[in-house]
Amino acid sequence: MVFLNLAIEYSLNPALVSVLVYTQPIFVLILSIILYGERPTMLQVIGIILAFIGLLIAVGVYNFDIGDAIAILGGFIWALGTHYYRRNLAKENLIRLNASMAVISALIASPTLLINPYMALSLDAVAWGNTRGPSGSGSGVSTVVLGC
Repeated sequence: MVFLNLAIEYSLNPALVSVLVYTQPIFVLILSIILYGERPTMLQVIGIILAFIGLLIAVGVYNFDIGDAIAILGGFIWALGTHYYRRNLAKENLIRLNASMAVISALIASPTLLINPYMALSLDAVAWGNTRGPSGSGSGVSTVVLGC
């Protein structure tokens, strides 16, 4: 998310940024080949080729800028995280894992409320957030906090 937000901030075309971040599956497949020696299927090879052609067309239409590069880097970092999860966290309790990531993210992101003047904590925002409380992330956070 950090790379996505930075890319949107520095790109002339935020819509393109949102597409470029989703290069993650391409990088996941390429890293699977490199890290695990997996053999891609013909359909996967065709998919990678078509994805790169699509990227060239999309980026070629617009000026490629630093925000676009950050978005592609974000897709690559996301793919690295996917492989880290695959190698180290696949057998962990998913609810506890997601809940702990949500709590840690909230603790890291909370100070930005003081720094960023455009982000305002209002009663509407709190009410909207609480409507999501019973959802998956809310129940996950309560699992970590309450130790259920």
